Amino acid sequence: MNTTDLSKYLAPVIKACALWKDKILHVVVIANPAAGGFTRKSIADLHEEVLKRKSEAAAEKPQMCRDFTIKVYETERAGATAVFVQSLVKEAALSESEDEEYLIVTAGGDGTSLEVQTALVHIAFDLGGEYSDLVKNKITILRLPFGTGNDGSDGWTLDETLSLLEEKSHFACQRAVRVNCRHGSELPTFEYSHNDESLSADPPWYAFNIASIGIDAFITHMTNRTKSHMPGNFYKIWIDLACMFYGFKYKSGTAKISAYDKDGNVIANLES
Repeated sequence: MNTTDLSKYLAPVIKACALWKDKILHVVVIANPAAGGFTRKSIADLHEEVLKRKSEAAAEKPQMCRDFTIKVYETERAGATAVFVQSLVKEAALSESEDEEYLIVTAGGDGTSLEVQTALVHIAFDLGGEYSDLVKNKITILRLPFGTGNDGSDGWTLDETLSLLEEKSHFACQRAVRVNCRHGSELPTFEYSHNDESLSADPPWYAFNIASIGIDAFITHMTNRTKSHMPGNFYKIWIDLACMFYGFKYKSGTAKISAYDKDGNVIANLES
């Protein structure tokens, strides 16, 4: 199964979803063809079986949306997907119809969904303006579990995720964690490898499933570096080493935690 096959299977399922009843729906599938959900035969075969069953069942149902388009974008390299999402939002802003809406379907690992969501939330809360309103009110994202861990998908299995488009479908806001340096602080520098390219981006950083901060982030960073050079479970030693040496390398400071509502308004603050 390739990315084009995926879009063909998805089309009837999405068309039959009541969320976009009488709407003009544009679907964009952002897929990583190198993800395990495509390349590992046993998983790909299982995915295709689920997709085929869901697609055939949906084809027997009436089409809910008034008009429908679907296209596929295959990820190429880190950073390119964010640029594509930005261009998609600009394209959507040119629409003059109130009935046009957009669904972004990610089919990859946590890295793919992270990059797509980071691009959207950056537009919605860091840039603001008309693009912000568009992202909040006209764009929906569905994250398919096509990676290995799939912590950031909308369901642990593909069957579970696609069921969100069926009888009990509803819109929901996605929680996110935004990490930034304190105002006036010197921007830190990092040594990073291909395993943690997110560190090469300037703050703020976003997390949508797991946010590692402080010693937890240090352990994650060092285990990722160790895994790429040493086999087995040797990387686990960093749990013990970090407890002994983390405080010498990184001094404790003050952290400020703010909670925001869906409109970006601060609803609570905590400093410690």
